[in-house]
Amino acid sequence: MHSSDNSLSEVSFQWKFEFKLFPRKLFNIKFSGLLNQWWLTCAASFLWSIWLARNELVFNKKRLSFDEIMFLATLHSFYWVKASKEGCIVIESQWWSNPRLCVPCLKGVGPRFGIVWHAPPCGVIKFTVDGAACGKSGPAGCGGVLRDHSGKF
Repeated sequence: MHSSDNSLSEVSFQWKFEFKLFPRKLFNIKFSGLLNQWWLTCAASFLWSIWLARNELVFNKKRLSFDEIMFLATLHSFYWVKASKEGCIVIESQWWSNPRLCVPCLKGVGPRFGIVWHAPPCGVIKFTVDGAACGKSGPAGCGGVLRDHSGKF
């Protein structure tokens, strides 16, 4: 068999997983509403970034590392999510560390910065609560979690 410079046989990604099951596992994760839209956007961005990395290797002989591919996927996801919902604020600094903390806010409602859990002393149970309301007489909710010094309960 003749091998050219652009041969797919020269392309080797060394990732081990059952590729037939990948789309089913990737797209069968159940979120609701905006979080589901964000998940699908991130999944598509990840697949697109793999495709772009493959093109770099085939056409430009440049091999991207896994970290570079993940950086590009995260960057593309951030911009796509940011552009997908007008009126939402997506906090870039939190996107890089934990995208799930990038809860969209309506314009005029500031995002919450610096939310960090601090462990209680050993032998103490900490009860952390939070709440939210939509307007003065709109729907509201609250919740809480009990955790020990190791974060478990």
